[in-house]
Amino acid sequence: MKATIASIMLLWAMVANGGPFGYEMGQKIEGEPDGVAYDTGNSYRIMPNPPAPFEEVVAFYTKEAGVCTVIANMDVPFFIDDDSGAEHREMADGLADQIKAKYGEPTEFVDELIDNSLYRRPSFWLKTISTGERDYYYTWKLTSKPDNILEIQVIVEYHNIRLAYYFANNKQCDDRLQDIL
Repeated sequence: MKATIASIMLLWAMVANGGPFGYEMGQKIEGEPDGVAYDTGNSYRIMPNPPAPFEEVVAFYTKEAGVCTVIANMDVPFFIDDDSGAEHREMADGLADQIKAKYGEPTEFVDELIDNSLYRRPSFWLKTISTGERDYYYTWKLTSKPDNILEIQVIVEYHNIRLAYYFANNKQCDDRLQDIL
């Protein structure tokens, strides 16, 4: 029941007000930014009271292009006995299933361990995520650009699942933004 309520809230948050988390491509953000991304120079606004189960929702924008990217982060509780990463994969796969319901099958799914990793056993799955030796992510490259969204990603990180929406104006904000996120 708890998961069902969270899923309903998540779907509502992703489609509320026409865009992901209520943000639309090119939307102008008034007032001072909450900060400036040191590596791109893009301003960002942190959503107050993000919808559960997300801990943080951040909109990246410039004055000229408006909102170009929305990133939502979902914390994953760290369990000492879950080195296999089952909790991380379950949360990412569940989020991906919800995105599939609206945008279809992902164009790419990656679960790769680098060739020379010392941690090859499944019990080291989470360790390989934390050391950057494993990638686990879903990507949707949207050719029809529904909601002006060019790309969506669900990415597993050590204590975090990241959901990223890149709008069609992303290059107007900064070519480097997608590369660093």
